[in-house]
Order: sequence, then C-alpha cells, then structure tokens
Amino acid sequence: MAGDEAVHGTKIVDSSGFSASRRIKWYNAKYGNISVKLFDKMHLIHTPQGKICIAMVVSGKANDSPYPRMIIKMLPGGSGDLLGDAAFRVIKNCNAVRESGRRPVIDKSNAVSNGHNARADMIRFCDEHPRTFYNILRIRNNVESVFASIKDRFGSIVRTISPHIWAVELLSMCICYNMTFE
Repeated sequence: MAGDEAVHGTKIVDSSGFSASRRIKWYNAKYGNISVKLFDKMHLIHTPQGKICIAMVVSGKANDSPYPRMIIKMLPGGSGDLLGDAAFRVIKNCNAVRESGRRPVIDKSNAVSNGHNARADMIRFCDEHPRTFYNILRIRNNVESVFASIKDRFGSIVRTISPHIWAVELLSMCICYNMTFE
C-alpha cells in the first residue's frame, strides 16, 4: 500500500491471467478455448497514474465476481471513484465500493436499475449524466496499460515450477513494478 494516494482519489480495479506454460495465452483460456488450470489471475487496484495499491492472486479457474469485494475491503476508507469493467458490476461489489466511501463507476452494459442499492444509484447517475459517467469510465483503460507494462517487463508467464509459489512471483512483479514510481 502506498501512503496517502492509497486512501484518497480515484482507483481502478481489474484482473488478468498469467500462464505457467510458454505455449498458452490468457486470451485463449479466458474465452474457453483451453483449460484455465495452468493460469493464475492477478486482481489489482491501482491509481489512475498506474501505482498499484492492492494486488491479490487467485486460481485462474476462479470467477471474478467475489474477489473485488475482498480487495475493496483491504483498501482503507477514502473518497473518489472506483472504476471497473462489467465483470465487477454485481450488486454486492457495488455495495462494497460504496461502503469503502467511494462511488462505483462500472461499465453498466445490459444492467438494469432495480431497488435502492449502489448499482442502481450508479445506473441512475449514468442515465442522468451520461457524458460525465463515460468521461470518468474512460480512465479505466489505464488498467490495461498497467497489465501490459507488467507483462512487457516481466513476461506473462510464471517461471516457478510449484503452483504454490506462483502467487509469490506475481506479487513480486507488482512490487518491482511499483519501484519505478519511487
């Protein structure tokens, strides 16, 4: 975690897969062409400038939905927005974002506003202020740059043989990546 910027301001959340085999690409596993057993997923929360605040590594076969709640709870209370893609838009995730003191700004494609929860509030905000909503959401593309940078610098393949050590290697990549900000 990195000082004051880990608490205040806009944050971005997303995940990407890292392979244990040189012949397998995450894209193929993500869209069901091959097994995800040889992958781990890294979930990140970072600043719009790219500094990683929180990282979590889970099995590649795990669903994205519950993990944002877990890493959002690790983030200290603060203010600002938390941006994410449609994989994170379930009501429980949006409510966890609001409980952290932030406003969820998550791609709402095909979502409907039911009830009085954080996701419904987000959808109403989008319907009332679409230009503002999509200008904020546009910043979410920065997460793709962070993952691309990590994979470019360190590779998209874990080199350790033991699956129990894959998470250590991936989290070490995050630490080394953050050192470029010092």
